[in-house]
Amino acid sequence: MLLEAGLLYLLRGDLSGLLVPLADFAPGPGSPKPNFKRFSVTDHGQTLVLGRFEAAFEAVLYEHDRRFRRRLRARMSAADRSLGASLRRLRKQKGLRLQDFGPLEKSLARIERGQVTRPRRSTLDPIAQRLGCSVEELGSY
Repeated sequence: MLLEAGLLYLLRGDLSGLLVPLADFAPGPGSPKPNFKRFSVTDHGQTLVLGRFEAAFEAVLYEHDRRFRRRLRARMSAADRSLGASLRRLRKQKGLRLQDFGPLEKSLARIERGQVTRPRRSTLDPIAQRLGCSVEELGSY
């Protein structure tokens, strides 16, 4: 019934459902077409198999579940050990917005995005002061 409607109903580990349009399983050039009548799950629930077509369940979740994307980004951010990620974590911990840094807003944003990997001390000093720590402590958050 759902296949005729162009939908695939997936059941997650917590038993909540997810409706995914069949059109979202478009094969790339040279890839096999999905066969929705030959559906199976392999790799302990990590891979959806549709005939010879395979899709990572995390990729499907990422595309269709906003909460999953948010949790994944939070996990990735927590694992990031760059200076920019440390600054972002500390800034958010202190409840500060980029706008709260005035003329340093753009510089701080570029550091947090990883566009600037070795900022000048003259840039870091006022950022550290606003965050209430020393420059040497900035990378430890």
